[in-house]
Amino acid sequence: MPAPPSTPVSHQSPLPPHETVISTGAAKPRSGETHFLAQAEHSAGIERRRQLRGLMLLAFAVMAFALWRAGLDRVFTPGWWRLW
Repeated sequence: MPAPPSTPVSHQSPLPPHETVISTGAAKPRSGETHFLAQAEHSAGIERRRQLRGLMLLAFAVMAFALWRAGLDRVFTPGWWRLW
């Protein structure tokens, strides 16, 4: 007959035992990862600029359509520059 386990069966984990890893701060990236991280940051910057450019283009298109639809004579009435 096998020896009884040291821990009660109800408290045993079905998973195998694992080592506890204690982190002392941010891990240093491996040599190949530094290039990848720099490239990812660069790509994110390009993506942000592309998004901003697209949003500005969309805003300009909406404004131009609104001016065209309203008519320039209604938006810029005679003497509009004197109001400033």
